[in-house]
Amino acid sequence: MNQQKKSNIVQYWADSHLVVSGNQYQLIDNETQKILFKCTAKSDLEASKKCCAFLRYGNAKQPNKFKLHKAPSNVMSLPFVTKSKAGRDWFNIPVTGDYAIDCSTGVDCAAMLIKAMRDDKGYCGGNLQLIVLSLLNRKETKQELHGIIVGFFSQLDVWLQLSATHGGKGLDNISYEQFIEKVSSCLKEVA
Repeated sequence: MNQQKKSNIVQYWADSHLVVSGNQYQLIDNETQKILFKCTAKSDLEASKKCCAFLRYGNAKQPNKFKLHKAPSNVMSLPFVTKSKAGRDWFNIPVTGDYAIDCSTGVDCAAMLIKAMRDDKGYCGGNLQLIVLSLLNRKETKQELHGIIVGFFSQLDVWLQLSATHGGKGLDNISYEQFIEKVSSCLKEVA
């Protein structure tokens, strides 16, 4: 008796879905039902990564692996801070299109930033504003960047909460009303 392996949908996107049978994966177009991409993978996660890379880059060469530019002693040595003829990009984090993977990547990149800030004894701040400005200049859509942004800023949020809780004692003497008054006076100057 010839037993066929059962096929299961393991990932579903707006335009395509990923089907598995054993260790064979097929990315199938939802509209035409044509096979867009085939691969062999050890896990659903590995296959999802391969399919996301195919959807993003087609058969083109994928970007180089993440690596430090030099000894990890300051923020500019981090793998997502890159330099080109156009200038320095402070948020050059590749996206896969898979929300969970991108979110995890964002968390790890934020942790690298925090570690670099901690390790760099000469760090005097200002890099977060450059990261946000670079982020605003990305060519990807908001949807494509969603996972990276959520992961990155959620991790920063955790560290800011820790910092505020354990190091923000100077703020205890300033009321919210005083902050509001200061912001209001700044806004009056521009009006």
